[in-house]
Amino acid sequence: MPTASKSASFVHWTKLRFPQGPSELQPVTPEQPFGQKEYNAVMLSAALVAASAAVIVFVDTPRQIWPGTGVNIQFTTPRKGEMELLAKGGFKYTRSVLPWAETETAPGKYDFSKFEGLLRDLKTKGIRQIFCLSGSNPAYQAGAPTMPEARAAFARWAGQAALQFKGEEIVWEVWNEPNAEQSWKPIPSPTDYSSLAVETAKAMRFMDPTCRIIAPAGAGVDTQFLNSSLTEELLSLVDGISIHPNRIGGPESLVGELQAIRDLIARRAPAGRKELPIICTGWGYSTARGKNTEGRQAMYVTRMWLLNSALNIPITVYDSWQDNGPNPDNPADRLGLVRENLDLKPSFIAVKEVIEKFRGCTNFRWLPQKDPLDWVIVGAGSSKLVQARWYQKEAGVKFSDLSMKEKRFKTLYASLTGGQTVAIPRPVATVTIPNKPIARSLDGLDFAFAPPIDEDGWCVLVQKSTTETAKLEFKYQRSNGANVTCYAKIDGPRIVEPIATTEESPMVSVGVSGSVSESYKLQKTSFDPTRWEVKREGKLTGELLAGQRGVLLNYDGGGKALVVPKSRSAIPEGARALVVWVRPDGSSNRLKSEYRDSAGEVISVDLGSMEGPTDRNGWRVLKIPLGGKGVEWVSLLAVESERERSGSIEIGPGAYMF
Repeated sequence: MPTASKSASFVHWTKLRFPQGPSELQPVTPEQPFGQKEYNAVMLSAALVAASAAVIVFVDTPRQIWPGTGVNIQFTTPRKGEMELLAKGGFKYTRSVLPWAETETAPGKYDFSKFEGLLRDLKTKGIRQIFCLSGSNPAYQAGAPTMPEARAAFARWAGQAALQFKGEEIVWEVWNEPNAEQSWKPIPSPTDYSSLAVETAKAMRFMDPTCRIIAPAGAGVDTQFLNSSLTEELLSLVDGISIHPNRIGGPESLVGELQAIRDLIARRAPAGRKELPIICTGWGYSTARGKNTEGRQAMYVTRMWLLNSALNIPITVYDSWQDNGPNPDNPADRLGLVRENLDLKPSFIAVKEVIEKFRGCTNFRWLPQKDPLDWVIVGAGSSKLVQARWYQKEAGVKFSDLSMKEKRFKTLYASLTGGQTVAIPRPVATVTIPNKPIARSLDGLDFAFAPPIDEDGWCVLVQKSTTETAKLEFKYQRSNGANVTCYAKIDGPRIVEPIATTEESPMVSVGVSGSVSESYKLQKTSFDPTRWEVKREGKLTGELLAGQRGVLLNYDGGGKALVVPKSRSAIPEGARALVVWVRPDGSSNRLKSEYRDSAGEVISVDLGSMEGPTDRNGWRVLKIPLGGKGVEWVSLLAVESERERSGSIEIGPGAYMF
């Protein structure tokens, strides 16, 4: 590890790219080493040049991020037995903030000694560190460093940190949750953050071209912030995109959000960087009163690890290692996998178990099932194949070792580990129509039927997780007895097609080549504004009005506005889903829905943000899975606004699917 007396030489720098024209700077090696103070002065001055707008560091491909599971920690000096406990849990990373003001106590005076001991302790257990470079420094600017002088000072400090810990296999993260007001004061700005991250990454790469840098560690999956901050230049400098995808319900809703981030990277990143890894550096579930039981926390963190592994997220960092305070009602005090005194919580045991179950597995795959609530994930490696399976609305995860003696599992193993490429046989549906057996299944497709909203009648939403083009047939019978077949070619991940019926409660069958694979009974419903009202949480205000097609919700401010029934509103028995038209306002605010199931538990469904394209004339189809277990509505729809902004959404006609 570098020390204050260690000298160094200019042997690391390779070349720079100039936007105005090609040019190279050759490495400069002094004939004689000189003092550390003089060396730092020259290097830091050069780093400022490299961080200027006229130059960007030439990095063709990102440096590989070491995979592993980690936890956020608050300590620099571990307690007795703490390092052993971290190693026992199977953790390969810890993450903590490297605070600017604490390590640059006066302009140009750097002291990282407090963190050198932590790295020594971690190294004895084979644990790497993620340092999050964050925090204001009043010596330069109150709040986030947005002024040029403060931004340059932050970059100099970050460059010095990279040099100080060169060779320590650290992953560096630029800032913590810059889209949150409590972190980036006074007001989050994706443009200001991007400027800071770019300048910082250039300075760090000048001081240590081998360093690994990730950004921006945003709170939630804030696609609007990512779209504005992840410029082509920033994507050319970092080795991964870090997120904190916290949510109220289970982790399964991350799948669609993650694809939106990958699409953004693929569109904007320069050649060689289209597949930058997405890294989870903070995701937790609190066991504070009114949040999650310890059993539910354990279940969620297990699913989180499995889902992230299957979605090619190389690092999953839990938030947090231990409970951080004595208040059982404060969510931040009850995020830990262990208690304040290091006693184990069920979540620690759950994480340890899932890591051990899949030890040696280096390749994972999610195998979509016919029922979208049925999750199957397999891991392969070290000559073993392990499966985890769970049902999204039920407790527990079932693990099983799959025998490599069976041909189908041997084929799957080869496919996962890059061996012989063999098509994996898909399971065949066993549903039977009287006198006519099923010929094919529709695995990889998810259906939702929305009632008429225009003259074209009912519409079908098809979401596709496979790459093959699907040619589907939709069959139904009109009230006059006529049998009708509509055809649709599904060649995109999300297609909404009219199926040309206006019946109130049709029965629609879906199939391929004349064979029926699925049948759905549909029941149209609508939402009368006199039977629903607005419940408010936080500073948000709202009102419910009669809309053009249904219920209009106007809201203003930060917090949550929930559309709740004035009296108990039952869900029809056996309903598999409610499909509803919503006219979104295009904001990054999230939509959710809540219902009570037959066990009396409140189930929260994350429906994503209101950004992005709509499906039909400004309306979007939303599917709320009920799994046949819904009993009554708690909130039909809820808007969560993290920032104080106003908007308006309309809830149009809906339909239950059976």
